[in-house]
Amino acid sequence: MSMILEQLLQLCEEHVWYRMASGIDRAAEDCAHPTFDPMALHYETTRVVSEGFDTIKTTLKGTSKDQSGKKREDKREAISFVPKQHTVVDQHFKGYELQKQEWATKLCSQKTGHRIVVGLSGVRSEQVIPLGEPWPLGLSQMRTLKAIGRIRSKPPFLQVHENPPEPPKRKAVSLNG
Repeated sequence: MSMILEQLLQLCEEHVWYRMASGIDRAAEDCAHPTFDPMALHYETTRVVSEGFDTIKTTLKGTSKDQSGKKREDKREAISFVPKQHTVVDQHFKGYELQKQEWATKLCSQKTGHRIVVGLSGVRSEQVIPLGEPWPLGLSQMRTLKAIGRIRSKPPFLQVHENPPEPPKRKAVSLNG
């Protein structure tokens, strides 16, 4: 059965998909294949990355007195290492299966009067104008009820009332002849 469906779909220039409850996977694949975008962004994450270190040289100077009162000067050099960091934005892209699942969600949640058309010019969403009543002023319902009444009055729908056949009447026979 599915091989026949595949052959029929290949022979059609346009595929029209309305709201579906089953067979969604095939229809979603039909919509996702021509619209697949490998660069479709799913989400982004940010992270901090170290690039190395900056060296900062500092000179510390100080004076002090010892117990004998002699003044002493002290000079020291120090090196500090400060990490270099920057923010990186990682992009995560949608794969084929995710895009196919998005189409499946669109197909099963379409409103009445909407359809998705897959054709030679691409995939598009359309709104269909619903048909109005063929006969105005409520005549549609009246005509429908009359048609149902006519159909029910025909033999397949009639109840059969058969009376049991009466036995044939016999003449009384005399024994005297």
